[in-house]
Amino acid sequence: PWKPDRTIEILAPTGAGGGNDKTARLLGKLLQEKGIGNVVVNKTGAAGAIAYHAIIQRRSDPYTIGIAQAGLLSNQITGRSPFGYADLTILANVGFEPSSLAVRPDAPLKDARTLFESLRKDPKAYSVSIGSTPGGTSHLVLGCAVRSLGIDPKQLKTVAFNGSAEAVTAVLGGHIDAMIAAINNIVPHQQSGKMRALFVTSDSRLDEAFSEVPTLRESGVDVVGMEWTAINAPPRL
Repeated sequence: PWKPDRTIEILAPTGAGGGNDKTARLLGKLLQEKGIGNVVVNKTGAAGAIAYHAIIQRRSDPYTIGIAQAGLLSNQITGRSPFGYADLTILANVGFEPSSLAVRPDAPLKDARTLFESLRKDPKAYSVSIGSTPGGTSHLVLGCAVRSLGIDPKQLKTVAFNGSAEAVTAVLGGHIDAMIAAINNIVPHQQSGKMRALFVTSDSRLDEAFSEVPTLRESGVDVVGMEWTAINAPPRL
């Protein structure tokens, strides 16, 4: 079997501290345990398209791998990028996770129903981070939720950052009202009490710190959304 004889570069399409970055660094740790040298590089911008394009340019190079999420599909669909999954070698899907919408503990929003009632009256009532990818899973599930209630998703006051870690900082600093993101970005702050989750997008309740957090369905919105994460590599391997 092929064995690498030099360092493998792992490209994360978002900034340090976000979900893609965490996955890249966990993958790097696992490779290191197998004696495979690696380095994680954050290539941010264009909803992940900068990183995906960098991988595509390294055609046939087995020393480059990357992390991909729904933006790999939605960027092409929305016209943000001319390429998609067929331009890469997809190595593996490593898992699925729900999203969660969270606010500061002292926020006036008490629950998801209050949020949606307010958005019915004024879709721009709250500023919400949708992570790093317009058209990504968190954005899509929020859009589906409000559309099912007769609210135009295009009217929402949404903000995209280079990574969910920036969104966390913006929420905690009071610069935006809420954030919706893959749940790994919310977990430590929900556990510490620095954030309060209003809902999760799974089909049933989660455990531990999220046991009291209702699903969207429990909040009167029949929507379920799960984020997937894949490992990709250059074409023509």
